[in-house]
Amino acid sequence: TALRDEHGDLMGFAKITRDLTGRRVAEEQSRRLAAESAARTAAEQRNRELDVLNNQLQEQALELEVQTEEAQALAEELEQTNEQLEDALIQAEDSRAAAEMAEQFTRGILESIADPFVVQDSEWRFKYINQSAAQIFAGSGHEGQELIGKRVWEVYPELVGTQYEVQMRRAASERIAITFEAYNPSRSAWSELYCYPLPDGGLATQWRDVTARKRAEESARYLARA
Repeated sequence: TALRDEHGDLMGFAKITRDLTGRRVAEEQSRRLAAESAARTAAEQRNRELDVLNNQLQEQALELEVQTEEAQALAEELEQTNEQLEDALIQAEDSRAAAEMAEQFTRGILESIADPFVVQDSEWRFKYINQSAAQIFAGSGHEGQELIGKRVWEVYPELVGTQYEVQMRRAASERIAITFEAYNPSRSAWSELYCYPLPDGGLATQWRDVTARKRAEESARYLARA
């Protein structure tokens, strides 16, 4: 600061010096503390973020572990199911083979019957015709295998109302075995029929030609009367 006399002439200078070292040191220390605090806060925030991320990773790892266990359990279940399916297929194949053998055995027995033999279902459709019956049907213009699935009363309408129909329907409805004799005008022949009801509601019929016996009986009666 300039010093002047009463006339304004310069007399000298005055200077005041103040030591600011302490304040500067304090300010620097304050800035350093603030920086350290900010760094510590940032580090704490980063640690919290890392903790959250670590927890998420652990949860994902647990979920992945659970999914892996579920996948393994599903794979084991699928393997067991495949094994069960294989066993079922083997059993089905064995059952099919056994059924085929049983059917062949049954057909062998039926074909061994010398007399004509047929089987009809509950709707009177032909299910089985042996060779002897097929030969007789062929004589009336019907091939045996062509009759399978057809109703007997539609193929042979001339039998409707005769003893054939009456006794066959009786055997089927009353579920009893019936033996009877009937005359077939179209063939001029007598037949003795055996009808057997089947568990499925159908009927098995076996017959034999007794024309020669009936004629012999008629001749014997005629001679007796003579």
